[in-house]
Amino acid sequence: MLKRERYSASFKAKVALETLKERSSIREISEQFGVSVMTVEKWKREFIENVELPFSKGKEGALVKDRDEQIARLERKVGNLTMERDFLYGAYKKAGLK
Repeated sequence: MLKRERYSASFKAKVALETLKERSSIREISEQFGVSVMTVEKWKREFIENVELPFSKGKEGALVKDRDEQIARLERKVGNLTMERDFLYGAYKKAGLK
């Protein structure tokens, strides 16, 4: 099973900015960065929709930061729960229970 690639926000911004420069086609940019065309277009659209966030004061910028922190916390929790489940499943099998 393949794992999905995770890209940093700075990488996404770099790719989106490259598309806005219009020096290369989106296809060329996707090949250059090793990302699908659809993903590049999505990042460009998201970048344009959220371009005002660095200039907004207060709540909007804080909301993005809080959301990212909450996502990271939830991902850690899912990882812990997965490890616990795997451990208990192994113990269950070793005990010979069905």
